[in-house]
Amino acid sequence: MRVLLSLLMFVAVLVSARAQSPAQPQPSPDPQGTSEEIGIDDLQSTIITFDIGFTGHTRWSGDNIVRPMQFKQRFKVYIGPGGSISWTTDENGRVSGSWYSGPELHLSYSALIGRTDTKPEKFGKRAIVWTLEGNILTYLRVFERGGKIVKIMLSRSDSSLGCAVTSAYLQEVGVGNPMIKAGRQKQGGYREYIGMKQTSSTCRVSKK
Repeated sequence: MRVLLSLLMFVAVLVSARAQSPAQPQPSPDPQGTSEEIGIDDLQSTIITFDIGFTGHTRWSGDNIVRPMQFKQRFKVYIGPGGSISWTTDENGRVSGSWYSGPELHLSYSALIGRTDTKPEKFGKRAIVWTLEGNILTYLRVFERGGKIVKIMLSRSDSSLGCAVTSAYLQEVGVGNPMIKAGRQKQGGYREYIGMKQTSSTCRVSKK
């Protein structure tokens, strides 16, 4: 487990400078919010829902053709007692003008904040960790190659919480573009993410 966590931190630190960064300036938390520290206990029974849009290119290993791609991912994150966290993701978008979506792109996970999760899935081997530090809830995922990072910046206004989110695909130094198993391709193979840029984001916090 220590080796896997070291791998996660290695990827986060060494490739962050080469991340395929957002096309828009990173949003900041609600200016009316305070700088008071938000801890795990404050987030218990909290639901964070956010959407992130991306645009760039993709290459499927089945034909090695680079195609334009744009898509949106929706996360619904629930934080329970003891730092437990569960979340779902949904994705829809288009490649070369052809739209895609469907139940095969609805995925569910669970883990503990601060602990590496390595359960395999249809998109191949993975390692995921959530951390909470400095009012930023961070999601880091290592792919078959490269990875992805999401930062949820939390703020407090009176008794309510707000959030803003940014994300980037991480290019592993000396290895190439981020790559996962092509889970929605019946023919199998791998899919690369090339030059992905964040184009939009929304974020909302509510209590269960």
